[in-house]
Amino acid sequence: GKEGNYLYREQLLREYGSVSIAFEVKSILSFEQKAPVTTVTGPTPGEWVVSAEEKVSVPTRKDYDKYESVQRWNEMFDLSNWGIIFAFVDDVHIGGAVTAWNTKGVNMLRGRSDL
Repeated sequence: GKEGNYLYREQLLREYGSVSIAFEVKSILSFEQKAPVTTVTGPTPGEWVVSAEEKVSVPTRKDYDKYESVQRWNEMFDLSNWGIIFAFVDDVHIGGAVTAWNTKGVNMLRGRSDL
């Protein structure tokens, strides 16, 4: 039911928020796309690879953990149109992303709902 979905989202948000999003910028990477590859199933876009790394003169600390807690999103927004993507390496949660669509109060798309 609705309460079960709420508790499940709480659990997912706790797990999602367990990975810090604070980091230090020491360099800037540039990427280039390799040529497309044709396989038995048809053309496949070329993969993106690092083409250059430029060290920054003064490392900068970015700390996105200091803003509102992920656990508060359930209180702030209707999460029924949201998705959470998790990234794992060797069964260790290393990061992820959140998708939010058509949610009152989320104004990142300047009022558009067609994106």
